[in-house]
Amino acid sequence: MASLPASTADAVAYFQKHGIYYLEDAIIGIVVKEVDDKCLSRNLDSWRYFKDLVLRNTRLRSILEPFLHETNPRICYTFGAEPGRFFCFLPQAGLSHRMLVSVWSAGTKLELVEGSHIGPLKAVQASNGLFEVPAKKGSPIQLDEGGIAILDVRFVLQRKAGFTIFYGMEKEQKEQNGQKEDV
Repeated sequence: MASLPASTADAVAYFQKHGIYYLEDAIIGIVVKEVDDKCLSRNLDSWRYFKDLVLRNTRLRSILEPFLHETNPRICYTFGAEPGRFFCFLPQAGLSHRMLVSVWSAGTKLELVEGSHIGPLKAVQASNGLFEVPAKKGSPIQLDEGGIAILDVRFVLQRKAGFTIFYGMEKEQKEQNGQKEDV
């Protein structure tokens, strides 16, 4: 994967091109553990523990901006490691009105499949509720202290180690000429 940009404007462009933007963040790693220790990790209200941490970062905020004027997040899921298996949240194209925010525990190891959010994507429904895709060659990343990722819902990754809470964001669409478009 290309190195992450430092500027706010470049963060949005990076996300649009790569389908993911991630940062290692020790505080988020600590909060993930605290939320899980309180048995709140599957609770939608657990977002309140992360919201200010996420929005304080101007790069993350700039990517999430279109989703901040809606009641979000809409869904919350937790997942552990599943080495050797590659997943996306949804395989369909045309879902730019949806986005994922994923907060990760310390010791997370991932394999990210660059460009997987573009073009056709073959997938089958997996028992964990995600969509499994055939094995891909990805770029390994390690979030030793934990962190955060903002992902396109089609982005493919492998969770080799660690624990995550995924929050599903959605923005309003308007209908125009029988087609739905992002507002």
